[in-house]
Amino acid sequence: MPSETLRGTSHRSWGFSGLDPTGARRMRWLLLAMVAAVGLLLPGYARAAFPGANGQIAFVSDRNGSRDIYVMNADGSGVTQLTNNLNPSFYYAEFPNWSADGKQIAFDVNSRTLYAVNGDGSGLTALTNDASIVHEFPSWAPDGKKLAFDSNLNGFLDVYTMNVDGSSVQQLTYGDADIHPAWSPDGTKIAFQRGVFGNIFIMNADGSGQTELTDSFSDELPSWSPDGTKIAFDSRRSGNYQIYVMNADGNGVTRVTNDSATDWGPAWSPDGTKIAFTSNLDGHYQIYAINTDGSSLTRLTNDTATDLEPTWQPVVASDTTPPVIKVPGSITANATSPSGDVVNYTVSATDPDDAVASLSCVPASGSTFPIGTTTVTCTASDTHGNASTASFTVHVKGAAEQLADLLTAVTGIGPGTSLADKVSQVQVDVSANDLTDACSTLTALINELKALSGKSMPSGQAMTLVATAQRIKSVLGC
Repeated sequence: MPSETLRGTSHRSWGFSGLDPTGARRMRWLLLAMVAAVGLLLPGYARAAFPGANGQIAFVSDRNGSRDIYVMNADGSGVTQLTNNLNPSFYYAEFPNWSADGKQIAFDVNSRTLYAVNGDGSGLTALTNDASIVHEFPSWAPDGKKLAFDSNLNGFLDVYTMNVDGSSVQQLTYGDADIHPAWSPDGTKIAFQRGVFGNIFIMNADGSGQTELTDSFSDELPSWSPDGTKIAFDSRRSGNYQIYVMNADGNGVTRVTNDSATDWGPAWSPDGTKIAFTSNLDGHYQIYAINTDGSSLTRLTNDTATDLEPTWQPVVASDTTPPVIKVPGSITANATSPSGDVVNYTVSATDPDDAVASLSCVPASGSTFPIGTTTVTCTASDTHGNASTASFTVHVKGAAEQLADLLTAVTGIGPGTSLADKVSQVQVDVSANDLTDACSTLTALINELKALSGKSMPSGQAMTLVATAQRIKSVLGC
């Protein structure tokens, strides 16, 4: 039938027949006009807009003369042209594909050059630069760093990947007609069509583990559901091209559309409840949407032009979640000088939805904390500007608190109460601000501890107490 020739000529033959793509494109659009003239005008679908929290739909249209990329709202309103006749001699933009962040659209021109454009039409960039080679059907990797596409770079149409700047081109398949790659939402798999009379295959993102999912020799244009559990595709297994859905392992094939028209090019809505597709249900190719169970068929475009190849913009949830800051519990340290003590601590931050852009604390780790209690306040922000704070305290003990600890440590050890008495006397002197006597008594304490070391008390215990007494002297400025 004409529609099969229309849809097959442009992408099933170039890898092995040598057919010039320009001629194929002219034939394709001539046949589109022929189909439009016939007019099917079949009933049984809704024309009203449908609600839903879904992104825009990018598509191809010739409504302004050339075949350009357009976007519209999910209900068909707000149609906006993004590209404008990049190649006046013969221009055919096709198969737009949104990036996972919903900001850019990749597409090919004349099946020769891959382009990317921002969703508002700005930033048009050519991603490949050799128009003598087929580059077509781009599919963004979920991380936005790579594109899958098909090309006859090595003589036959195979699936390749490359960085979005055109570098690091890698061949993944080695068939004679591997086309229409589609990256899974988690980035681990790529679905594609193999053969002139297509079957759907799946493989790992590095090209390994190629597995055939369908065997009807009539299936093409795989499209992953947003959750990665299902694959939509079109097939003429029923006689004319219709939309089908199957599980990602190839089981559970279900027919979604059921009409006598040509329905093709499925694209899932971000919420997973609908599939947009191209159909000549009303006599010429327009864009429709349908629930995944086959209900609520809705026409989205309604004009005399040809509108086709929809792709649904992913909806990225608004990030309002700030980073979570992990701070230590309250820190206690002993002053080592009249100024206090240098305190180090570790703070970290995580964000379940985004990268942590900044993390800082005041006072910073490694600062000299004064004697007493200081509150440390930490602030973290993510790349979307969400910020959070957390705090903890650092308590630095001065001479008085350290003397109290030392008194507890020496009570009951050594001969009689000599050690405890000396510490008590230092406490009295410090309270009276008599630092001279306090320093002198601490020196006497240190000498006594050294004399007792290894005799009436273990040397290790004695040296620990000596170090404490010397630290207190430093705090007092002795």
